[in-house]
Amino acid sequence: MGFDPLDEFVKKMRELVRDLENTMRRQLAMEAEAIEPLYTVNQYPDRYEVIIDMPLADLSVLSVSIRDQRLTVECALREKIRFERWSVHRSVEHRAYRLELRLPPDVIPEEAVVEKSEAKSMIRVRIPRRPLRGLNA
Repeated sequence: MGFDPLDEFVKKMRELVRDLENTMRRQLAMEAEAIEPLYTVNQYPDRYEVIIDMPLADLSVLSVSIRDQRLTVECALREKIRFERWSVHRSVEHRAYRLELRLPPDVIPEEAVVEKSEAKSMIRVRIPRRPLRGLNA
């Protein structure tokens, strides 16, 4: 009778640990399905350009958004990419590209322009910059 509260506590702790493990497994599975593409960020006096290379991307389902100084690019692959020799414990399979970049504070996100090149499987995101203030020419 004296162990009932302790038994109940242990039972609850096991349930919480099991829930946490399941949540982590789902999160890791989602991250494993996406691969970060190669990209370059160029800075010009009036804009930033982010050039993103995404071989085998299905650019018809491209998603580009800028929120809270973050550029997020997501795009499905036309076919799964599998890297069996890149992991010791299991094969790694990717179904999409995902890129998230922190942007400088001087961007004007609402004026961003996305250009797609289906032939090269690349996109270019042009993001204007706010003019510098307080500098005398």
